[in-house]
Amino acid sequence: MKKEDPAKDVLSDNGTISAKTLYDLLSAGFDFADREMHEQAIKSFDKVLKINPHDLNANLHKGHSFFELGMYEKTIQCYDNVSDKIPNMSDVNFRKGYSFNALGMHEKAIQCYERCLELDPTDTTMYMAIGRSYIELGLYKKSIEYYDKSLKIDPNNAYAHQNKGSSYAVLLMHKRAIECYDKSLELDPDNTDAYIHKGLSLSRLHLHKRAIECYDKSLELDPDNHNAYIHKGLSLSRLHLHKRAIECYDKSLKLNPDDGTTYFDKATELATLEMHRQAIECFDKAIELDSNHVDSYVEKGASLAALDMHKKALKCYNKALEIDPASVDAYMDKGSLFADLDMPQKAIECYDHAARLDPTDAVVFAYKGSAFDALGMYDKAIECYDRSIELDPNYADMYVNKGDTLTKFDMYDESMKCYDKCLSLDPENVRAHLGKGYAFVKLGMPGKAIECYDRCLEIDPDNHLAYVFKGSAFQELGMHDEAERCADHAKRLEMR
Repeated sequence: MKKEDPAKDVLSDNGTISAKTLYDLLSAGFDFADREMHEQAIKSFDKVLKINPHDLNANLHKGHSFFELGMYEKTIQCYDNVSDKIPNMSDVNFRKGYSFNALGMHEKAIQCYERCLELDPTDTTMYMAIGRSYIELGLYKKSIEYYDKSLKIDPNNAYAHQNKGSSYAVLLMHKRAIECYDKSLELDPDNTDAYIHKGLSLSRLHLHKRAIECYDKSLELDPDNHNAYIHKGLSLSRLHLHKRAIECYDKSLKLNPDDGTTYFDKATELATLEMHRQAIECFDKAIELDSNHVDSYVEKGASLAALDMHKKALKCYNKALEIDPASVDAYMDKGSLFADLDMPQKAIECYDHAARLDPTDAVVFAYKGSAFDALGMYDKAIECYDRSIELDPNYADMYVNKGDTLTKFDMYDESMKCYDKCLSLDPENVRAHLGKGYAFVKLGMPGKAIECYDRCLEIDPDNHLAYVFKGSAFQELGMHDEAERCADHAKRLEMR
């Protein structure tokens, strides 16, 4: 006997429903759904509901078809039509919860999952789902509670350990996160995502070499994982291995050529290597893929400025500010451009904008102080340096800036205190050793000054200014041959 095809019986040549009986319509709907022809299934169920709006099966299965089509609002509407008849249907409550999550209604999703747990308190899938919902709500400690509940029932659930680790990572508890990832990998050694997440936590702990090992393991399992290449590139960058980082970004872009963020990351590496023209090409590609990518305009401007293409750089900064008028970086770089062009007043205007946007940024006041210094407004410069130090007492260079400005008032004892404070924070700060040497000369202690310049040259043997100032100190001591040797060495270095 030939098998009947309910779907064929109710579907006419022009695609309309022609069957008359509820049974035929329901059977056709089920058949369409089985074939993943969900639009046609919904037509069948709608025909049933036109006859009987409260038909349980039609509402349920229409909801299931909407769910499969990703039409979550309509899914919920169908289930709500028969909510009084389905309080104990776990699969429906799960789908309804999933739909609420997809719509960003995470509290309602949790309520649905909790109903499932009332029916079956041992359903680990529901504990996992609630944990994910709490992550979406930013309640990471609560998510950990539910992953723990899942693990109490099934300690060998690798994904529960991984998700728990992700919550710890967001809470910046990276050591605990790594323990969770390790447990997940012990249970599932082929879990590429767990290796990547572990690598990210190791990177946050500045353990970049170990992070790279994790990314390599992930790539060993999945050579086409472009995210692993991206994160490996970022860790290589932190290790100042910029060429190798670029290689990783290139591999990622080969797999995912429409990733503007990776073009941006590659461009910043090229800029670090002072390969500004190539960097600009990558920034342009990032902008082509995302015309509102503010950081690309800012960093492109910095590369253009490095190439003395100042007008084009200014256009980039202005474009960045047009997109995001609250971009502190754009105002800062625009200010630095004006400072380089010997326009300190315009630079100060930019830094004032930045300070209004972020009054807690020590760097803003540092740059503003330098601009006042360039204008000869030394009192205001020192006020800015003091504000910068107040915001960040460990900002070593600010003590040098303040010390250098105090020397302009012949306040050498005070400047010496600033240089010493800098060196207590950064013992190899060349500028501080140079400034301290200069202050010793002015205080009539050229022998002490020479000790400072020698220390400077231990750190940076090719620092021609150290030889210039050391020569001047020898002149103060009447040691003219030594002074001449220093002057000659300084000239050779300057001519390189």
